[in-house]
Amino acid sequence: MIDDARVVRMVLSGTMRQLGFEVSEASDGAERLSRLRGGSRPDVILVDCHMPQMDGFEFVRQVRGDPGLAGVRLILVTGEQDDGVTGQALADGADGCLRKPFTREALGRQLADLGVLVA
Repeated sequence: MIDDARVVRMVLSGTMRQLGFEVSEASDGAERLSRLRGGSRPDVILVDCHMPQMDGFEFVRQVRGDPGLAGVRLILVTGEQDDGVTGQALADGADGCLRKPFTREALGRQLADLGVLVA
């Protein structure tokens, strides 16, 4: 999971662990992209929309533009309530969009829809 806010990383990581996932954290997209290209292949990446250095939209575009990262599942996480953000995320190649504040159930549904969480 990628988010520049430590508190958000803690909440999302805790929720993911409750759902049975092993979690790796990064504070910006560039850091996580480097790890991905180094061979780390998670089941799913939750990426914050707005971050310094590389925002979530650019991270999604970079991953989708790299044939070596085909199949990586991406969920953009945003506090924005504008449907345009969700539309942009999906247009850029995100597999889903999760709005903050979120519930464990909403996150679980997104993960189940992607086939990475078996209920």
